[in-house]
Amino acid sequence: MKLNKTKINIFLFYFAYLLMLFSALFSKVTIVSNYLDILNDISLVILIVNFFLQRNCYPRKTFVAMVAVFCLAVICSYFAGDRQILRLLLLIYASENIDFNKFMRYTFKITVGMIAIVLICNFLGLTEENIVYREDGSIRSAMGFSHPNTFGYLILLTYFEYIYIHKDKFSKKMLFVILPAIILINYFCDSRTSMIILILLSLFVLFRTHTLEKLFEQRFIKTFITHSFIILTLLTFFCVYLYNSDNEIGLKINELLSGRIYWISNLMDQYGINLFGHNIRLIGQKQAALEGISPVYLDNGYFYILLKYGLCLFLVFALAYKKVIKYFYKNKDYVIILILFLLSIYCLMENIIFNVSFNAFLLVFSVLIFRSKKT
Repeated sequence: MKLNKTKINIFLFYFAYLLMLFSALFSKVTIVSNYLDILNDISLVILIVNFFLQRNCYPRKTFVAMVAVFCLAVICSYFAGDRQILRLLLLIYASENIDFNKFMRYTFKITVGMIAIVLICNFLGLTEENIVYREDGSIRSAMGFSHPNTFGYLILLTYFEYIYIHKDKFSKKMLFVILPAIILINYFCDSRTSMIILILLSLFVLFRTHTLEKLFEQRFIKTFITHSFIILTLLTFFCVYLYNSDNEIGLKINELLSGRIYWISNLMDQYGINLFGHNIRLIGQKQAALEGISPVYLDNGYFYILLKYGLCLFLVFALAYKKVIKYFYKNKDYVIILILFLLSIYCLMENIIFNVSFNAFLLVFSVLIFRSKKT
């Protein structure tokens, strides 16, 4: 009976995540786009049911923390006007019987398959056309996804998943897998952030696992990585301060980051930071043109959490990130530390990193609850 219950739990978890992944990747495929909100709602219901199918026997301290974080997530989701964080939390809570390594292999195979199908739909004209123009007139194609950066991010995450799956074979040979991805992203969508992160990944691959361990165990680097969530947030604050002071360096950084500092400053003035966040409607270039209004961007992931979901949830994320990094340092899993660190750098430029439908690595936070099963 217990075995059957566990199998049901695992099946429902994977099925719910499949629906979430499908809804995220096929959002611009016209023949299914009208049904995706329903699939998302179904996935949430399945995750709730799945959570109650688990043994639900937690240490009192863990249970109290889970309830407190869930209540906070509900409040912040209400003020933010979306359920993205709730979806992440429910997925984590429902993952007790999930083996993370198997989950990554599953996600890698399904994601590659879905990306291929969306690309085919795009070439057949079955997706919404989404072309973005840079200021220099260069054309960027979304390739059937919601934005050119989304396609670049998906390629980046897929390669991260591949490297994690083959982390025991972490070597210079992986460069032959990474370099084609950089060329692919540059040619089709020109997603500079994804290319920069892949170039950084290539440099780390050159170190190999043994040298990577020595590098990451250096006191300064270990401290920086462990506290990178807060450090990179403070770095962003400093850039905003320089920009608001009309400092030449701040203005140049804003220019290099395609106006991202300006939008943080603008939304900070408009909304400010509070405990539970704001319902900030982000409007892309295409939607703004259709409505005849100005676009609204908030690409920096740290300020996306801070402004949209509030200070309380931001601090929960910061603490959880620190604990997760310490956990993997204790287990000497340097490849996952590298991936999480590179994603934290990516977070300076894009907020999509907090969408669990795209970023399967967010499930690593489950080790904070089900530590004995995830070790």
